[in-house]
Amino acid sequence: MRIVLFWMILLLVLCCGCANPAAPSPAVLTIVTVSLPSVEAGVLYAQTLTASGGTAPYTWSIVSGQLPTGLVLNPTGEIVGIPTNTGVFIFIVQVIDSNKVAVQIQIDGGINASSQMVLHASVVSADAVKRNGSRQSNSVVNTYS
Repeated sequence: MRIVLFWMILLLVLCCGCANPAAPSPAVLTIVTVSLPSVEAGVLYAQTLTASGGTAPYTWSIVSGQLPTGLVLNPTGEIVGIPTNTGVFIFIVQVIDSNKVAVQIQIDGGINASSQMVLHASVVSADAVKRNGSRQSNSVVNTYS
């Protein structure tokens, strides 16, 4: 009886995968930043974009458009500098995690005659796209203002 019970338990453990459980997959990469403070021409600006999920470290870049003259986006996600001009600005920012999964967000706004810039951000990609072409589903698609 003990031998039968031993083999049944062993078979159950091997069939269920309990002997070698799979590692949990990381959460889907998401851009967390929901708004950016106003920008004023001629005044130092520093704001850090944030992401969660995926596998850190993250690398940030601009993939389309450009920041106002005087501002730069560091690979760490920090937008920093002293903006020098007025106008309308539309740019797409991308974050890539260490597994080469990328998510993008569009940011638009303008520095008007009163030197205030209002930025709006909206999700460009509804999926986290792995650089090799596979996709991870991301059901959260929001527009931020």
